[in-house]
Amino acid sequence: MTIARSSLTVVVIEDDADTRENLCELLAMDGYKAIEAVSLRDAVRDVRWDRVDAVILDRRLPDGDAGLLLPVIKQQAPDCPIVVVTGYPDVDSAILALRQGAYDYLLKPISPDALRASLRRIAERRDTIVELKEQRDLAESLIETAQAVVIVSDFEGGLIRYNSFLRELIGSDLLALGEKAWCSALIPEEDLAAFEQMLQGLVRGEVTRDKVTRLKTPKNGERLIGWSGRQLDGAGDVRGILLVGHDITELNEIQRRLVQSERLAAIGQMITGLAHESRNAFQRSQACLEMLELEVKDRASSLDLIQRIQRALDHLHHLYEEVRFYAAPIHLERNSCKLFSIWRETWRNLEPTWKKKELRLIENLNGLDLQVVADSHVLERVFRNLFENAIAASATGGTVEISMSKCSLGDKPAVEIRIHDSGNGLDPATREKVFDPFFTTKTTGTGLGLPITKRLLEAHGGTIEFGWPERGAEAIVRLPLIAEKNPLMLPH
Repeated sequence: MTIARSSLTVVVIEDDADTRENLCELLAMDGYKAIEAVSLRDAVRDVRWDRVDAVILDRRLPDGDAGLLLPVIKQQAPDCPIVVVTGYPDVDSAILALRQGAYDYLLKPISPDALRASLRRIAERRDTIVELKEQRDLAESLIETAQAVVIVSDFEGGLIRYNSFLRELIGSDLLALGEKAWCSALIPEEDLAAFEQMLQGLVRGEVTRDKVTRLKTPKNGERLIGWSGRQLDGAGDVRGILLVGHDITELNEIQRRLVQSERLAAIGQMITGLAHESRNAFQRSQACLEMLELEVKDRASSLDLIQRIQRALDHLHHLYEEVRFYAAPIHLERNSCKLFSIWRETWRNLEPTWKKKELRLIENLNGLDLQVVADSHVLERVFRNLFENAIAASATGGTVEISMSKCSLGDKPAVEIRIHDSGNGLDPATREKVFDPFFTTKTTGTGLGLPITKRLLEAHGGTIEFGWPERGAEAIVRLPLIAEKNPLMLPH
């Protein structure tokens, strides 16, 4: 709110009683508050200078002349305008007073119109300063409280400022004001060229909206940021470019899942119809093969062909079921379960597979006995898919290692499970596609094992990714720990 001019407080320092009285009456008539002082010594002693808006100072006082007194007043109130009044038309003294910071210089007898005009300018100046301060305070408050990244850079790329939201996002004061390499400190290398091109456009006067890049944050990984930017017009002596970035990571993930859900619904509808139409064909083929097997039971080569056809039909049926399961909605029946009990049971069920390759399972529980509230049957399928991949990748006589440790997902406590095989590992091209539906490096299979695993874990609020071990491949699973009171169930 702007302060009204009627609240202007003026200190009148004048040793002549009549002049002082006339000045105070004039001020009162115009709605100003006057504070009288006979000498500067009295004014310094009695006046609350933080509440003073202007000073009317007689050039010659018992304390000395304006040349000596102006610096003293400026020390008390550096920004306070001072009007010097004098009965001596001395040009040199007027110039000296103005050089020492006097706002105006009036001759006695004082013209009421001249004084009023000077005080009106002072009031307007004070009101403008107050308004600018309010606007700056508001802008500062908006910048610091906005849940968005705010960056101000000069036209040469030097960092002028950034707000607390970015400071919290990157975890600490990683950026030094004035540095010109701040872009590479924040933006991943793959997005850096596009980001710098956007900055160059802003320097040329372009306006940017909804430019999306990633942002490196040590605490939260890479975040997707939607940028808007423009030039600053020099208000407040700040010239450069303003960037405002909104974190759209969660929004982008929600959109991705909506698109995926629509695609899955379409796939599920297609597969359901296809399975219905092909069921009779499967049954007829199966019946024909059984009859044919009876007729050629004494011909080994024919029986071998029948068995190969049977395996092909079984494989085709498995493909239908795998795609149908991938596209079907996930319904979880949660219960409290111990993770290591689930993976041990799963490993035992796969014994015929790993025993052929003479593999060993090595566990590292790190002293933990954690429980999660989850669908144990769904998690069994997760471990089965990951173990099958690890077994297939491992060399004969090798090992499959599984470890468990505490971690966090966002701000929630979680458990991290790592499954590490002794195979050849994943090349970069494969790593980028392992979770793509129908992608596989195997000679058989649907390529849906890992995509299904990812969906099942995400349904639990968990994640899966592959690490970068020196040897083999390492799947990293993270699951939230959920309990009624204490989400982290410690070992007894």
